[in-house]
Amino acid sequence: MYYTRVSLALALSLGLILGIDGGMTLSAFTHTSKTIGGSSRLASAQPANIMDSFSARGSISSLIYQTRVNNTSDIVAAKKFILSGEWLIQANKGQITVFVFKFSQALDDGMRWHTHEFFNFTANKSTRVHLTTDNSATLSGTVDIKLNNTVVWKNIKSTITIFKGNTIVIVLDDKSIGDHFRGQPIYGTIAEIKKG
Repeated sequence: MYYTRVSLALALSLGLILGIDGGMTLSAFTHTSKTIGGSSRLASAQPANIMDSFSARGSISSLIYQTRVNNTSDIVAAKKFILSGEWLIQANKGQITVFVFKFSQALDDGMRWHTHEFFNFTANKSTRVHLTTDNSATLSGTVDIKLNNTVVWKNIKSTITIFKGNTIVIVLDDKSIGDHFRGQPIYGTIAEIKKG
């Protein structure tokens, strides 16, 4: 009887210790069970804090200053390009399947109106795109760019960052496109993110 209680106590203690340790280790992973040929098998594990299939969309709303701005009075006087449009990104299992940024651009006085489209995003080798738990993501690779519906620049290095499901920032290798955006990021907002 004594040995049975001791054995039971040890088994429960060991189970509790393994349960805590296993829970801490396994809680970071999501396991799914798939039925293959009538039998259930464990699918590959994926960290729970990573979402590699998602879609996100929003608007482009940015200013590109034509001159260097040194103080607040310069900001008012500086010529500015206004950028306005929409964007869409879709990822499936870490691969970008849809990537389109379309916007118009014109000076604040209404002159030099034209359009742009960023498309054909190609991620850097061995890079898988994913959202973190706070809906942030970084995409690094290259894009092709249209100017007034004509492809003018190809394979332009770019980094696109989604911040906390609220904003998006696009940084391009501006030297490769003749300083078209004056080395300044393009900003936008996020209207919706759908996971899965």
